[in-house]
This record gives sequence, C-alpha cells and structure tokens, in this order.
Amino acid sequence: MAAWALTCLLLLTGRAFASANAMSTIGSLHAPCLCTFGAVPVPVNVQIPSDPSEGLNTTNLRRLKKTFNIFGEFCQPSGQQLVINGQTTFSYDELGVGLSERPLNSTDIQIPVAASVASSLAAQLKDGTLTSSLGLEKQLFKKVVGIAHSQGSVVFNFIAITQGASTTLDAMILTGHIHDQGFLATFDDPKPLASQVDPARWGNLDSGFITTPNRSSFYSPDTSTFSPDVFMLDGLTKDVSTIWYTRELPSVYVPAKGFTGPVVELVGSMDQLHCLNAVDKNLPCNSTVLQQMEAPFWPDSRNFTALVREGSGHDVNLDFGAAETFALYSSLVEVMTRQISE
Repeated sequence: MAAWALTCLLLLTGRAFASANAMSTIGSLHAPCLCTFGAVPVPVNVQIPSDPSEGLNTTNLRRLKKTFNIFGEFCQPSGQQLVINGQTTFSYDELGVGLSERPLNSTDIQIPVAASVASSLAAQLKDGTLTSSLGLEKQLFKKVVGIAHSQGSVVFNFIAITQGASTTLDAMILTGHIHDQGFLATFDDPKPLASQVDPARWGNLDSGFITTPNRSSFYSPDTSTFSPDVFMLDGLTKDVSTIWYTRELPSVYVPAKGFTGPVVELVGSMDQLHCLNAVDKNLPCNSTVLQQMEAPFWPDSRNFTALVREGSGHDVNLDFGAAETFALYSSLVEVMTRQISE
C-alpha cells in the first residue's frame, strides 16, 4: 500500500564547485531520522548539443537516452517527530560526482542532462518509484521543495526556465547563486583539468572534466570565519565537474517565466565568486540590492526573496555560522510548505 506525505525536500549535493555533502542534514535538524542509502535508476531522454562548446543555442543536437544510477540518501524523521517538526529529505550526488554514475564521456554531463536527472528524481518522489527503488514501502509525496548550492542551483534554475509551470519542483532554495555579470565573465576563464590536478585519481578522465586547484575562493577572505580543518577536508573531498557547465551557464541568465513556486536565493556577503568579484566592482551584496537585481529573473514566482548571510563566503554551509544557516533553511522550508499547500 502506498503512503502519502505532503512534502519532500530534494537536495542536490556536489563536490567540485559546490560543498561536500551540501545541505544533506536538513531533515535531522530537530528530530531523529531513519535513513536509507542506495542507487536509484534515473531514466534520461533529452536532446543536447552534439558539440557542447557551441552552447545551448546550437541546432546541432543529439539525443541522449540512457538510465543512470544516481546515489542518494532518503531520510525521514521517525514517528511523531515527523508530524511535529521533521522534514523528509532525499539528497543525491549529481551525475558524475560522488557515488553517482560517471559517464565515460564528459560531453554526457551537461546542464540539460543534470536538469533531466533532477526532474526525474522529483517525479519519482511524487509517484512513489523512488522509495520503491530503495527497497522501502512505496511512499508518494504531493510536493517537492528543491534545495541546491552553487552549480546545483544553476541546474534547478535551468529547470524553472525550461519547464515553467510544468516542473516537478514546487519551490526552490538556491544558495551560492545570483545572476551577476561578473561571475558570468570570470567563470568562463580556463579551469584546471582534473587529470592534471590529480593524475592518480583522475588521470583517465578526458579533457572536459575539470576541478578546482584549491578551495580558497569558496570561503571568506577572513580566515577567522572558518575552521582550517574544514577547509582541508573540503579540499580532500572535492570532486569533478565538466567544462560544459561553464559553456552553458549563460542559459540561466534569462527570466524563469511560468515558474510560479516560491523561490529563495541566498548568498554570503563575502562570497568571492559573486559579491567580491572584481569584474562586478564589488557588487553590494545586501538583501535590498539583490532583491531588486534578482526579482526580474523570477517574474511569475508567487514569492521571491533574496537573502544575504553576513560574513559568509561562497560555501555558506562550511563556516562558523553554519548552524544559523541551517536553522534558516529549516524555517524557510516551513514557510514554503505552507505557501505551496494553500
């Protein structure tokens, strides 16, 4: 027998340009959780550029039709705690990252493919396929709130743009992501090849796979705001991305017309990729400025909010203010759950 629940949080984690295990603990902020790990078969059927260096506006397309094994963690607060203050979550590793399947060819890892994976996972949460794939009792969720960081936020933003009102995501919390032109300009700079950064680990990967040489730009310039141990662990657990994400990044610098769900964008005031970007001439990262700048990208959202975490860098989950940030996520989810249930 299938069990119905109101809302599940779909959490996109990443280890290359995002933080390791980003936001995967939301479900256990206030309550003991029962968690199940495993790979979920995710069918993808999407047209993508044959040559991704041409960008998403090219007419030279190919169809990628394949099922990928995506690793995730399904957590549900137990018993009465779920009713009182718990949130059911499913966090997953992006395609090609962590324990999820990595295609042999980097050109299979593009923004439209990642978006198709996320959309499929949200649909599986709603029709009960996902819980069944993990060997659990079939459980159907009426609503899915998508939460992502950095590159993952770009993917969810792309879903809102391309799917509009038909998307399987009912609301979004996007961290480490705003539409500043400076980021667009600097992110197109050449990135280190993963095979050169760590030949022992990634020497067999093609030249489309990239990674970061170090993690300093993901933190505040003020080193007293984070632990050196966390910084070191972040570097040790980083993973890869592909250059094709950077080529396709301009695709999310357009309004997400038709997406009506509530949206929150959250950045740190000391985010070196956005707020302290030299090309932006030190864009004032405060909620008032960002609300005005970002609202036009979400014209049909029933409630768009731009928030700034004072003193945090790009990785808002990994500094000494992380506990407050996670508490903020929890309160935002509670508000969004009410909004999408009305």
